Amino acid sequence: EDDKQRAEATINELRQQLQVLNTEYSVRDTAAADKLLVQKAETKRLENELEQLAANHAVEIAKLIDHHKQQKEQSIDNLTKCHRAELKKVNDLLREETLSKMEIEASKYEAVAAMEMAQEKARLVSAKLHEMTDLINTSKHLEKNNEELNLSLQKETERRKVLHNTIEDMKGRIRVYVRIRPLSESEIRADHANVMSKEDDRTIAMAADLSTGAEARAWEFDKIFCGTSEDGNTQEAVFKDTSLLITSAIDGFNVCIFAYGQTGSGK
Repeated sequence: EDDKQRAEATINELRQQLQVLNTEYSVRDTAAADKLLVQKAETKRLENELEQLAANHAVEIAKLIDHHKQQKEQSIDNLTKCHRAELKKVNDLLREETLSKMEIEASKYEAVAAMEMAQEKARLVSAKLHEMTDLINTSKHLEKNNEELNLSLQKETERRKVLHNTIEDMKGRIRVYVRIRPLSESEIRADHANVMSKEDDRTIAMAADLSTGAEARAWEFDKIFCGTSEDGNTQEAVFKDTSLLITSAIDGFNVCIFAYGQTGSGK
């Protein structure tokens, strides 16, 4: 019995020790877990800082590379500009020298050409002088002939006026012409008929009017213009027949041309 009690006491003591150990283990485990979380957070922070540093480092490297590239390009550009400026100076000097030589050569050619041109002009002036002398002599002779021709022309002009107006008087001092207007397009579309017709060079006839019972009639004139332009009924034909009277008026004779007819009849 005593051994049993001692065993139970030992077991209880061991249980208490186990409980204490479990409690200590739990506390240590919790502390370890908390410490691990802290270490993980610290590690994450350090990783973020490392990434930031790496990014900043990459940016700085890119800036340095770009700056170096710009400096390199600027240096190359400056060198190129210097070389171009020197080359331009050399080309300008060569151009000026070439132009000077060309101007000298051109001056020589121009001087020779000017001298030849002056000699040619002198020859032309001499020829013109002889030609003008001949023209003066010829013009004096023509002037004398013109005076004689003018006198003859005046005599012939007076004679022509007299003969022309004598012929016009023989045609008749009073002449009566008639002009028949052709149908217009609107009259043709309306199926109108032309009641006037030309019988011969001096006679026109008007057809009978069945609606009124008027009989056909005929009249005689000195001149008749009838039909279309193909038949000679044109402004040019009328003027050609009256132009001789206008010539008489220009010659100083009294002439009267009187046109009579209703509006639109072709006066």
